[in-house]
Formats: sequence, C-alpha cells, structure tokens
Amino acid sequence: MQKLKIWFTSIFAPFWLLKQNFGSLIRFELLYRALALLVFFPALTWMQRLLLLVNGTSNVTADNAKTFLCNPLTWVVLFFMCVAMTVCAMFERFAITDALHASRCGLHKTARQMFSTGFDLCVERFRPSNWGLVFYALIILHFGSMLDISSITTFIHVPGYILEDFELHPYKKIIYYVLIVLAVCYFVRWLFTIPIMMEEDNMRFSAAAKKSARMTHGRYFFHLALLVLFWTVLSSLLFVAFSAMIVLIWYLGSLWLSPGQTQAFLEFWTDRYQPVTILFFIIFQWLTAPLMLASFQAAYYRRKEELKEKIQPYTEEPHYLKNNRPLYIVVVSLVIISVFFAGPKRFSQIKWMLNTNYGVPLIMAHRGYSAAAPENTVPAFQKSIDEGFTAAELDVQMTKDGEIIVLHDSSLKRTTGLNKRVWEVTYDEIKDLDNGSFFSKEYAGTTIPTLDEVLKLCKDKLYLNIEIKRTGHDDGITQKVVDIIADNDFFDECDITSQNYRTLEEVREINPDVLTAYTSVIGIGDIQNLEAADIISIQETFATYENINNLHTAGKRVFVWTVNESSTMQKLISLNVDAILTNNPGLCKSVIDKYSSNVLNIAYRIQQAFAFL
Repeated sequence: MQKLKIWFTSIFAPFWLLKQNFGSLIRFELLYRALALLVFFPALTWMQRLLLLVNGTSNVTADNAKTFLCNPLTWVVLFFMCVAMTVCAMFERFAITDALHASRCGLHKTARQMFSTGFDLCVERFRPSNWGLVFYALIILHFGSMLDISSITTFIHVPGYILEDFELHPYKKIIYYVLIVLAVCYFVRWLFTIPIMMEEDNMRFSAAAKKSARMTHGRYFFHLALLVLFWTVLSSLLFVAFSAMIVLIWYLGSLWLSPGQTQAFLEFWTDRYQPVTILFFIIFQWLTAPLMLASFQAAYYRRKEELKEKIQPYTEEPHYLKNNRPLYIVVVSLVIISVFFAGPKRFSQIKWMLNTNYGVPLIMAHRGYSAAAPENTVPAFQKSIDEGFTAAELDVQMTKDGEIIVLHDSSLKRTTGLNKRVWEVTYDEIKDLDNGSFFSKEYAGTTIPTLDEVLKLCKDKLYLNIEIKRTGHDDGITQKVVDIIADNDFFDECDITSQNYRTLEEVREINPDVLTAYTSVIGIGDIQNLEAADIISIQETFATYENINNLHTAGKRVFVWTVNESSTMQKLISLNVDAILTNNPGLCKSVIDKYSSNVLNIAYRIQQAFAFL
C-alpha cells in the first residue's frame, strides 16, 4: 500500500509543481527556441568560421584535417565552442529548474524573469571549477536522457559511417552500447545534480554530482530509472492518443463539411495519421519537456523529505543584467545584432523549405544492394538491376599486379578470410576466394569482381558512382580506372569519386570531361570551392541547408552518404539533394513515394521548418 502511495504521489507531483508557473514555462520554451534560432545557432556558426580563420583555410576536408587538428588554436576554439554549447543548453535547464523551485515555494515567475534568471545562473555557475558541466551537458544529458530537451545539442549524433562500421565490427557495436548504458546510468545517478546546484548556493558541479549519487544509491536508483521509463512511455502513449484524436476530429469535420464523402475511416486514417504525427511531434516535445523535468524535481524534493533534509526557501539570483546597466546594454545589443544578421537568413531558409519544388533524388545502392547480397559483388549489382534501381556505388582498388578490383576494405580478411592487404597479392591469388559466405551461405563461392566485369554487367542498366580507394601502394590506379571506363564506353553512365582530392585532379588531367565527385568525410566551410569536383558527396552529418544551398549555388551536385534511416531520408529530400547513398534502397524508394503524397509533402515541409527550432 505504501509503494502504491509513493507511485501515486510520483505521478501527480509534477502537475502540482507545474501549476504555479506552467504558462510561464511554455512561453519561456517558445522564446528560448526563437533565441536558439536567431542567436545561439548563428553564434556557433560564427565560431566555426573563426575555426577556419585561425587555420588560414576556407574549408576543412579529409585532405587537410591532420594539419587542422595539429594546430593548437583549433583546440582552443573547439573548447570554447563546447563551452558555448553547454552554456546554451544549461541556460534552459537552469531557468526551468529555478522556476520549478519557485513553484515549490509558491512563487510565480514570468517568462522574462526566467530569462533573466537563466542568464544570472550561467554567469554564477560557469567557472573553471564547474567545467564538468560541459561533459554533463554534451554527453550525459544528450546520450543518457531518453528525451533530450535542448535544441542546441540535438544535432550531436554519431555519424552514419561510424554506425555502419559498428555493424561490420560487432565488438565496436558492443562497446558503443555499453557507453550508452553508462550514460543512461549516470543520467539517473546525477538526476538531482542541477536541482542541488540551484538550491545550495556556490556548490560545485562535482560536489553536487557526488551528493546526487548518494541520494540515488541502492533501491532508489531503480525507482528513479522506472520513473524515467514511466514518463517516457506515458509521453509516447499521450502522443499517440492526441494524434489519433486529431485525425478523428479531422475525419468528422470532413464528413460535416462534405456530406457526400465516401472515404472510409480506415482509409482516411492511413492517409492522415503519419502527417499528423510529423507535425505534432516537435510541439508535443516542447510541452512534455517541462513535465518530465518537473517529475524529476518532484522526486528530488520527495527524496530530501525521506532523508529528513530541509528544502531551502527560494532565493532570488543577483540579477546581473537588471542591476548592471552597461552589461544589459551589451547583451541586448549583441542579441539585436545577431537577430539583424541572422533573421533574414533564417527567414529565407524556412521560406525555401516551405515553397521549394523538390526534385526526386537519385537512389544509389551503396556497394550495390548490400542489404540483399554481399557488398561490391556481381550479385549485389544484379540485385540492384532486378529491383529496378538506377544507380549504385562501388569501391575500386589495385592489386600487386595492377588489376583493378571491386572491394571496399584494404584488407581481404573481413570478406574472404585471407589476412592480407590488397597490394600484397596478385589477382590470380585472390580471384577464386570465397567473397560471399561472410554475408550468407547462399552466396558461398561468390568471387571478387574486377571493375571491367562490373561495367560490362551494368552497361545501359545502372549508373555507377566509382570510388577510387587510395592505399599508398597504387601508383597509376587513376589512369587504369579511366582506361577501363573508356574501353567500356561508360563515361556517360558514371562518375569517378575519391576522398583523395589529388586523385580527382589527376582524373581531370587525363580527361577533363569525366564527371568527378569528391567524397568528404569532413565538410566544414566553403567546400564548394573544390574546383576539381563536379559533385560533392558529403557525409550526412554535414548535410545542412547552408552547405547544400552553397553547393547548388556554385553549380555543384550534392550526394549524401550513407543514409539508412527514414527520418534522415525525409530531411534530405526536403533539402533537395541530388542523390542518396544507402544500404537500403528499398526503404529510400518507399520514403520518396510517400513524399509524393500532397498531404505528407506539406507535413514534411513544415516539420523541417520547425526542426530549426
């Protein structure tokens, strides 16, 4: 009975805590998103430009990344960028936590007062002794929280090519998930850290984290873990319920306005439910974020009562902005300047997303249809043709005796079991190796194809994105690849791509008419200035509006790799990219087909516009 009472209190406590300042919290969230859009994100963009300036370059790519990382000034700027992101993220959490504590003490706070308090708390708490907040905000809160509420850190994620590498190397995947589990555990253990810092003046982050760990030890840790899970599940259920209610109201309204309508409810539901969820999700997240924080803070007060600790009365912050006129003028001036310069650009971005007539991107099967057959093999390319896809990507390397083979890894071990490098063997030594059993027994006996063999198979059937993988032991590979393409009269059906920019310059020297693509692992700055590339193939992390718009304006085509999630595919379609490289071309085709629906198209456009917030 006592446990039921505790859980009943846990469920309803946050509603009581929100009652005093709920309207102010919602207004604060809306204003904070606008501030992030017009001030915080532009500030990070300007710091990125500073990063390029201190390195004396207009862009950062794989070719100059080593020099870039060896520059001490790079790390200084990166450190301040991390601090800036932390300040932006903690500004929100500090302000909400303070407002909830005011509610607990029966005090009302306006959204304006919350902004002032957020600034005061950032000034008060950000000092060298609290640098642990950077790790807490960017790692623990982002990767450990089941609902990342900060619009600043949402762009931080593990790049797709690293996740793809995890699939190829299970031990890395295990390490990754162990780190995620640790982040979740520390998120729960340090759940009370910010409320403790708010309530107890001048307490360091490290001391607050230790106190939180003591308060959440033992069985209470599992109680909090269940509480976090409960609110996550409840939020999901509420989201589904509200979305369903909106669809039902929409259907009933359409029947009322069009009495002759014959569309059945289930058919209407199929057409409308997904667009509703797309439009409703971001706004719903804004509404539930304060509720979840209130739940955690209510648990903190309850735990203090259980430990017979006194809950401190609410105290006003020093009001640095309010009481320091020169500082107030400086801050307001900086915000006005940022809004003046960033506002028109953001408006143009949102207008572009709402009004642009999107083309259909080329679906490019990564290493052939690698989800259905062994990568970079004849069956993988044949599957692409059989399934009706029109493009594929492949990787080529050169053997010891100068044969151009289709293979991704420099080592033969993963796909064939032979523990040797490509440049250490002749083609005769490897041409009969089993290059298919690693995928499934069905493909046992599949061999490593030559580029010539693949071109003959794909002639007039499949456009090919041919990536030259440089190994440092392959002098003359560029000439050989161009010659093989010429022998098969394949120039109009392919492009040559590489992560090595000098390779593309060599292609241009051999044949200026060959279509070239630069594959960029890192894409920061003015990458449109890479003159030897007609196409820039960027990793999905760098597929931003700014990069894509700059590339298109410069007359470059944009390919994005390697994209396997439907949400990212939707984003890229709305950004008007020219091609999507994916291991799952079937999924990409279905996303593009859905996007052609008028209702879904509008929903996706509005979602991408909201995503800026």
